[in-house]
Amino acid sequence: MPTYTPGAPARAKAPSVQLVARIRRMVAVAVIVAVLYTIFTAASKGACADGQTCVNLTLRPGVFVYVFLVAAVLFALMRVERRATDLPAALRILDRATIVIACVAVGAIVYAQVWFALIPLGDGTGPYFFPFPFGAVDLVTTPA
Repeated sequence: MPTYTPGAPARAKAPSVQLVARIRRMVAVAVIVAVLYTIFTAASKGACADGQTCVNLTLRPGVFVYVFLVAAVLFALMRVERRATDLPAALRILDRATIVIACVAVGAIVYAQVWFALIPLGDGTGPYFFPFPFGAVDLVTTPA
């Protein structure tokens, strides 16, 4: 059984350890950006028109982003399993998937917030149009 001696050079990591570490990093990034997406894709705004009706719009996370994050992780793992011929190729696939996951989540946050901010409330009578998959908007109309 090997013993630890202070100052001894560290042994090189086995390829399987490097691969597992990259997979763990990709999954951790996906979970972290999913949590950040949930936190930062929440907003609300409202207006009342002529004292008759009030409109309240609420932005919340859209399900498509979560589906994409899970699909991206699974797709990357399948590509590593099927296409990677050596360790550098597998690590490259996982690194690229991690970058795509992070960029899509950050882009979804920015896109959803900007689109939501640009929805005009005007006099509160509508029509309201929000056809984007990066966030879901709930519309509530109440009498004043």
